[in-house]
Amino acid sequence: MNQQCYKLSSSQPYWLFSSFLLLLLLTACAPQTTTSTTTAQQNMFNNIPLGLGSTPEPGTDGKPHSIPNGHWETLFATNNLLYAGSDNGQVYAFNTNTGHVYWQFSIGSAPTPIGIFHDILYVTAHDTLYALNSQNGTPLWNYQVARDISAQMAGNIIVLNTSAEGNIAYLYGVNAITGKLIWQSSFPGITPGLLSASSNTVTYIQTQGDIEHPTQTLFALNTNNGHLDWKFNLASNDALAHGIAEANGVFYLATISGAIYALQGNNGALLWHVTTSTPSFGLAVNIYPTIANNVVYLATRQGLAAYRASNGTLLWQESKELISAPAVQQPVISNDTLYLTTTAGTVLALRTSDGTQRWHQANLSANGQVMLNNGLLQASSINGAFALRADNGQLLWQRNTGNHSSMSSAGPAEIISSNHVYVQNDDGSIDALDVRTGNILWHYAIPELSVQSPPAYSASVTFTKNTSYQQALQIVSSLGLTPTAICTISWQSGRIEQGYHNWPSFMLTANINSAPLWFNRLQANPAVTNLQPNPIYNCPMLRLSNNPSYLPEEQSGTYLRVSFSSSVSYETALTIINNLGFRLAAPCYEQARAQGKKPTWHDMGQQSTFTQNYMLVLATNRTNPITWQQQLQTTKGVTTETVPFKATCQ
Repeated sequence: MNQQCYKLSSSQPYWLFSSFLLLLLLTACAPQTTTSTTTAQQNMFNNIPLGLGSTPEPGTDGKPHSIPNGHWETLFATNNLLYAGSDNGQVYAFNTNTGHVYWQFSIGSAPTPIGIFHDILYVTAHDTLYALNSQNGTPLWNYQVARDISAQMAGNIIVLNTSAEGNIAYLYGVNAITGKLIWQSSFPGITPGLLSASSNTVTYIQTQGDIEHPTQTLFALNTNNGHLDWKFNLASNDALAHGIAEANGVFYLATISGAIYALQGNNGALLWHVTTSTPSFGLAVNIYPTIANNVVYLATRQGLAAYRASNGTLLWQESKELISAPAVQQPVISNDTLYLTTTAGTVLALRTSDGTQRWHQANLSANGQVMLNNGLLQASSINGAFALRADNGQLLWQRNTGNHSSMSSAGPAEIISSNHVYVQNDDGSIDALDVRTGNILWHYAIPELSVQSPPAYSASVTFTKNTSYQQALQIVSSLGLTPTAICTISWQSGRIEQGYHNWPSFMLTANINSAPLWFNRLQANPAVTNLQPNPIYNCPMLRLSNNPSYLPEEQSGTYLRVSFSSSVSYETALTIINNLGFRLAAPCYEQARAQGKKPTWHDMGQQSTFTQNYMLVLATNRTNPITWQQQLQTTKGVTTETVPFKATCQ
């Protein structure tokens, strides 16, 4: 199942099981005058805390708002119609040439169009599969189950896959014409596991055991009746199986560590198996094999490899780190050339014969899978879309339509047809571009609903491309927020900074020190392009390493004062303490809050005092390693530490 899984909104139920893991982790250039800009916009807000006692600030006021960014649409184009499912609960059908809305249908919860069969449009939303007349939107039937679902089309059968509540997931085979249930199966497991559905075979991966050492079994079911054809047990050290592809009667199954299995399609017999000792890093994002010309290609965080499809012989391997978190994009292949994007925003063209480079285009900010269309390569970027000549990589056009990304979308940020490129933006709008010139043919702003804003105790924030890591740190630190690494059990130095250089975003957590309405303050900052409250991450394979453990909750909260040498700038000092996991602290403010008082909040940045005495007042938390004191003592630029630090409060 090819699905964007790095970051998922709460409206995407397929991966809801991972919210437990996020909770486990949490508990277990914009203008050069970034700080003054932040201070100016803070004056728009009341500085009296909303939270009580020692609880973190809720971030929002809880009132209904039309959220400016973070919306998503799922697009599906066929013939002369573009279908869009919006998180405002509506399904739209557009004329592809004019943008005229032929019809719209209200479902209520966020819908996802999945395909058309015999002029019937199929849409999933929450726990229901809807069948609509594709020409006029008339509802024909619906099939409801008791759980959140995703779906795949398999000829005249629609296969529904449910969430794994109570460690049990279900598969349903529904007749695509009548909506009647044909068969159902249940699978014990910690995550839903539908991989693929064709007219002959449904493949499903069952994952059991604990999250660090799961056992996995691949099941192959008859699509027409749900009967089990065969099953296969995976090796326990190959990490989580994620994607599968079929070619010439053989299933090729890939795991997030880069292992591959080749299984005979009619009986599941193992033909060959390639394992890897490479760690999985806990991210199951778009790892699925691509087969072309009897070769299996697989891109992972460690690079790209090509295997002979008949026996698994390694033909070549590009060990350069083409991909680094968050997303892994698989290649598109045409004739003797392989195309893919990297998270550095580069598009590569490699020879399929040996992996050597034909050409590359850098600095495009590409953030989705490249698509090949009549000699053109097209992909989305952080601000829009672009097109290259497939033969030499020449940039033909680049169009900025507004911020959008696969990180906050239900589906790809753009899709293409023979004549059009359709781009969905984070503000809920859709742009149709001419495939050859990039000219905007039409624009439609989907009205977004005002929604009750829930309390936000964490967030994923994305900054403009020209906002440096140090500037981003100043923005969030001044609001009393702490950048947090995700999907890690063992502490890693500099992980957040390295991730930011690959993609200008990070995860934040609030604390007692945070500004009232900190989420709304971040939204108002011009350096912030996207903000998602309480994001849910998919971390199915968390593994321990030799790195030190995180600081236990009961040992966090120690105040300390750290002195730096006079050669260390405030920006560098912030980078040092964030890489070590500390947060800026205001002990007197925090102690008053803990006593149930509501003292006036003030900017938590310490730049003015730092320029006078080269000191920072900090606090430990769950983002520190257990060895924080030893590491601090050996950090270059740190001269002295006062631990614990006791402030004199009036």
